Amino acid sequence: MLTLRDEGYISDSGDAEPEETMKVYQMLADLITSDVRLTIESATQGESAV
Repeated sequence: MLTLRDEGYISDSGDAEPEETMKVYQMLADLITSDVRLTIESATQGESAV
């Protein structure tokens, strides 16, 4: 069984890999309503600047 690190979702230091994380988010975003998606996106907009 592969781990998230083996699959490239987290780095060797344990940080999430933004490119891979975004792929998963896009897949999940297709499954949720637009209201929920907009709430998540607005709540996390400031995090990308950190």
